[in-house]
Amino acid sequence: LPALAVPHLLALVRRAAALPPRARARAFALRPDRATVLVPAALIILELCHLFKVRRLWVPGTGLRDALAMQQLTAIGGSPPSPLAALLPPAAARQATRTVHVAQRLLAGLFVLHRRHAPAQQPLQAAALAWHLGALLQPARAAVLGAALLRARPDPMLTPAARRLALQVLAGLDDDAAELAPSAALLAGLLRLAIALSAQGVEPQGLDVDLLASPIVVRAALRRPLPAALTAPLSRALGRRLQVQ
Repeated sequence: LPALAVPHLLALVRRAAALPPRARARAFALRPDRATVLVPAALIILELCHLFKVRRLWVPGTGLRDALAMQQLTAIGGSPPSPLAALLPPAAARQATRTVHVAQRLLAGLFVLHRRHAPAQQPLQAAALAWHLGALLQPARAAVLGAALLRARPDPMLTPAARRLALQVLAGLDDDAAELAPSAALLAGLLRLAIALSAQGVEPQGLDVDLLASPIVVRAALRRPLPAALTAPLSRALGRRLQVQ
């Protein structure tokens, strides 16, 4: 999930606005029709960022048409299960599957255009399953042991880049982790929250994300309140406060 800081976007807009459309198309590798609408569209985005106090944007990996096509393909065939799931006993596999689905539902709610974005879905699923495998061995060291298992038994369905990101996500679940790349920090914060929600029996279909609320509200019909520390990493990665109800 490529990240773009709002000040960087402003600098790009100023650079683009200083160029005539033809030169703008060459400088940014745009189609001519895109070059004419780039600056006004970016100004609208900047105004929305100012209105909603957004500090960082997560750039879609696909266009809207691609996302809709991928949604239809997924609805027809679904995605194949990860072989990591086969290593879990039945009860743990059900719990891990719920965590994966909750995490994916949160990703879909927070980043609508990434809803079927495989580069985000795959490492998120792999990290969730590896964490649950590690939790079976030693809950307090679930992320560390899960990462060791993922290294020892690579998932053939993961690309090398997705596997590296999954390992970074697991590292982000460690409270002593070093500073992460924005994508890894986002997915680690999201997975941390998904694990906590899944442990309370929250089902993905029971989740509702209100992006227009301030702070962002995730309605999950909690049995008991979550500690603020569980949502803090995701709030930092989003650049906006998030509240779970």
